[in-house]
Amino acid sequence: MKKPLSLKTQTMLLTSAIVLGALLFFGVFNAIHQASLTREHLEDKVRISASHLRDNPLVIQALEAGHTNDELVELVETFEWK
Repeated sequence: MKKPLSLKTQTMLLTSAIVLGALLFFGVFNAIHQASLTREHLEDKVRISASHLRDNPLVIQALEAGHTNDELVELVETFEWK
């Protein structure tokens, strides 16, 4: 028959489990929050880029034609994506 764990050992195990659970919870919460912030930041960048390009004649021509051309590709590649 196994000897039962002492109260000190049980307390240490329970405390360790609570601390690890809290760290895991806050780690997951932080990761989800960071992903959300990153998504919002990228959405803002896309919105700003789209607002700069919407009146450009090359973009209008490409949308009307249904395909892009080399000039438009070169224009988009000149943007700094920081």
